[in-house]
Amino acid sequence: MKSRWLLWENTRIEGASLQRKSRRYSLQLGANDPTAPCPMKVILHSQVHEYRVRDEDGTVNIIRAQWDARTWNFTVTTKKDPEWHEVETPGLEFFEGLREILFNKYQRGRLSWHFVVDIDKHIDQMKADGCA
Repeated sequence: MKSRWLLWENTRIEGASLQRKSRRYSLQLGANDPTAPCPMKVILHSQVHEYRVRDEDGTVNIIRAQWDARTWNFTVTTKKDPEWHEVETPGLEFFEGLREILFNKYQRGRLSWHFVVDIDKHIDQMKADGCA
């Protein structure tokens, strides 16, 4: 098998592939080789938003929402936890919190209106499906 090389700022990385879809870049290292010591995937998102929510215990959760051209991906952490944990199936409360953040950014002129309309459609669809 012929090895592929990626030239990235004068650095060659063996076995890496770079894919570009609109504004999304994906760098995959060792994705095709399961014996690679450190498989890694890097995605640069065009929209990343963070907001904070206090739960019943009084702990502040920091929620990061990332748009990757098709879906919103949510990750959660706390101030004491240094690692981000991915949310597999985000509930309605995640999308409602994100909608509030997107609308506030639209009011300040920092975000396009179509993001707010898209998240409203998604929330309406979740409510129609009975997701809580």
